[in-house]
Amino acid sequence: MCLSVYLGTDLPLSPREFELGDLAFEQADWRPIPVRECAQIYFLGRKGENQIECSCLLSEGIYWDESGPVHEVDPLMDAAPHDPKATLQRWCKELLSIGSKVWLVCDDDGGVPFEAEAIDYAASTIGLSDIHRGTLLFEDENGQWTMKAMEVVASDESPQNV
Repeated sequence: MCLSVYLGTDLPLSPREFELGDLAFEQADWRPIPVRECAQIYFLGRKGENQIECSCLLSEGIYWDESGPVHEVDPLMDAAPHDPKATLQRWCKELLSIGSKVWLVCDDDGGVPFEAEAIDYAASTIGLSDIHRGTLLFEDENGQWTMKAMEVVASDESPQNV
């Protein structure tokens, strides 16, 4: 399917305008189980003409060729007016600075509701500095999209860095 990324938080993000092709957010239509109890749940995706599209602009991967590992990003990331991961890091920092908890949750169902248990999501804690271009934040070690639930903390001394 397609990468879906959700941001769960106690406090709302401040409203803003988004440029076409940039990372944008909207209230999520459904609540993935790891963030079901959060006061605010946002779906993160590419700002399209009339709606917010998939979260693929946050996707990075690794593949191997004869010379070793090759890092690749989704073409939507390169086409975005602003670095999507830097934007995501800025939003998380904004929320943490006002005392909110922040969770990032991802799956590969393209925003379509599905049944899953909390145990189906790989849980971890990440620091703000882990949110940047060059990390497999929403992928597994093979570069495949996976189900993750990551608590974001302000400290770069997160117990389990990406």
